[in-house]
Amino acid sequence: MKTHPTSGSLTINKLFFSLIFAETSLVVVYFLLAYLGSQELRLFWFFDLNAEGNFPTWFSTIQLFAIGQVFLFKGFHLQENVRRKFLYFIGTVFIFLSADEAAAIHEQLTGLLRSIAWMPRFSNAQGIWIFIYLVGFLVFVFFTQTHIRWFLKSFPRQGRLIAIGCCFVALGAVLMEVIGYEYLSDDSTALLFVYSEIAIEEFLEMLGATFILRAALQLNPYPGDHSDCPGRERYR
Repeated sequence: MKTHPTSGSLTINKLFFSLIFAETSLVVVYFLLAYLGSQELRLFWFFDLNAEGNFPTWFSTIQLFAIGQVFLFKGFHLQENVRRKFLYFIGTVFIFLSADEAAAIHEQLTGLLRSIAWMPRFSNAQGIWIFIYLVGFLVFVFFTQTHIRWFLKSFPRQGRLIAIGCCFVALGAVLMEVIGYEYLSDDSTALLFVYSEIAIEEFLEMLGATFILRAALQLNPYPGDHSDCPGRERYR
């Protein structure tokens, strides 16, 4: 039987591709300004993917906050209390990540813990936050594995989108960040590689968040209503 996309899914698709277009535009503008040597201009700071408090920062902040709000909203309409709390927790995590993006909490955490000799780190005492966040992620998976299996079974399509999004975020926030720590620096003679690493890193993070937002919007918390939730199986 052939199915037709609903107005809700069409809207989500439009938002999805619009966000990808916006993210691509941010990266292209940043790279062009950097390549043309416009670092001293105020315009460059406005689009600098490696700066704080500018347009790219607030774009990512709002995007992560929106993901958190969507998960909270979907959880509010769940009937089962335990599952509701799981989605509440997911939403809270993304709201924290939104605050982290706005206030650079992870960078401040590295600064605070840099004096502790036994804390693992990368070159020049950078990246301590990666190990702390990794431990937090592993603890989260360990204690919520039952809920994660339920989610993947109930929402296989959305689960795949979230997995893809998390992979993109990990590639950007961890792999590219580590490459930057170990092999590149702001005073490097190969500044083109520095700008390329920053552009790829931030694009992967934004792209991953877009995939997760799409999955969250497609979740349907209403039992028996499958209209706007493709790939949804029994909701228990």
